[in-house]
Amino acid sequence: MFSVKVLSENMFQSIFNPSDIINICTDDLLTSCFNTELNTFIKHIGIGWVILNNKDEVIVECSSSIKDWSSFTCVELGAILSVMLILQTGQIVNIFTDSQAAIDSINYIKINLVNGKNKVQTWYKSNNYSIISSIINLIDSKYLKIKLVKVKGHSGVKGNEEADRVAKNGTERLTCITINDSQQKDLKYDLYWNSKRVDRIIRKFIDNLCKSALDASWSLNCIYRTIF
Repeated sequence: MFSVKVLSENMFQSIFNPSDIINICTDDLLTSCFNTELNTFIKHIGIGWVILNNKDEVIVECSSSIKDWSSFTCVELGAILSVMLILQTGQIVNIFTDSQAAIDSINYIKINLVNGKNKVQTWYKSNNYSIISSIINLIDSKYLKIKLVKVKGHSGVKGNEEADRVAKNGTERLTCITINDSQQKDLKYDLYWNSKRVDRIIRKFIDNLCKSALDASWSLNCIYRTIF
């Protein structure tokens, strides 16, 4: 059995042929621990995926940690992205996930691009666009044949339960997934705020930012402070 510490694309090629149809189960886990030094709760996010053989035995597993990724959908997309990184060119893969939102996010972008919708509007009107862009970029550049399948989480499905176990290990790993701008599809520019990529619908983010600034200004106004 291979783990994230030793698994590489070359090792993956030694186990599977490009013509093999592979079933991969992904999962994620978010935990919070109180940091006494910082006097605050710190999020620990782990992702994991496994490949089972015909006897439902784990033959390959991978886990990693993620930081600064804000939602469960975002984290599940990160798990799917980690799968894409290791697959070889032309691979046929069924990816089983318990996140319908992650599946819908990827399919929404792919359908709009295939139908010739405006690329700028398609990408920047979507949440988690940088991760989805990296996923689609890997699918296209590696000529992957990917099918996303929804499974019910924590329902006793062998692959999902094993992926959950691996994801728990990922919360403590130092290995983290990051996305470089050059790894994305179609996107020439990214919006950053406080040195962090804004992976949200741009217009909605700016509206919320302006509203927060107005709310803060109103609450700090000395006239209103004396009233309330």
